[in-house]
Amino acid sequence: MRDEVETFNAKQLARSTPGLAQISDTAWLAAIEAAHVMRLPDGASMNMCSDDVEHFGLVLSGTLKVRSRSDDGRIFSMYRVRAGEMCMLSLAFMSARNRLYADVAGEGDVLVLRIPAVHFERLLAHSTGFRTFVMGSMSSYVIKMLSLVEEVTFERLQTRIERHLEDVVRASGSTNIRVTHQELAHELGSTREVISRLLKTMEKSGSIELGRGTINLLTPIDPVR
Repeated sequence: MRDEVETFNAKQLARSTPGLAQISDTAWLAAIEAAHVMRLPDGASMNMCSDDVEHFGLVLSGTLKVRSRSDDGRIFSMYRVRAGEMCMLSLAFMSARNRLYADVAGEGDVLVLRIPAVHFERLLAHSTGFRTFVMGSMSSYVIKMLSLVEEVTFERLQTRIERHLEDVVRASGSTNIRVTHQELAHELGSTREVISRLLKTMEKSGSIELGRGTINLLTPIDPVR
């Protein structure tokens, strides 16, 4: 499912990526020379295991969606890693004492800069720009996790559906969303039956219109979150 392409110019891509463009020290340039670029097409997914990872990843374009899968087959989207962010999953894999598994999917055409793990400690020790970048990525990750815990713990599922649909509309610029009930269930860690029931309730209230594989948001989005 993944496509590793050596012909991408890693240095040029890094220079055009927010968060990485300002790093120019010798430790960083040496790490870039040893790196390669992995491509994950839109909609493609891959399973990852800490036994197999000898690199850490920085997203150059697109978005990586990190998911968790339950024993009964349900999928829950935990967080997203966007362009200019470090994949904390790869960092966890490098330091894991126990075997870890994860599932990631591409949103948009995803390019990930994969740097050999041996460069990580050198970069932390000798690259101020990289340390700043890592701290920023870690801060963003913690905020995402705290928001996720708050959302799952305190918000009703219907509220989470509404929030997700509004986020999609903001990102796409269209109120017509192409998504199945099963895909929405995976996104929110629920079941298709529960999602379908809540969507029908929302349709009856006049806030959405359901179609085959589509949801049309009818009510205006409140810009205040």
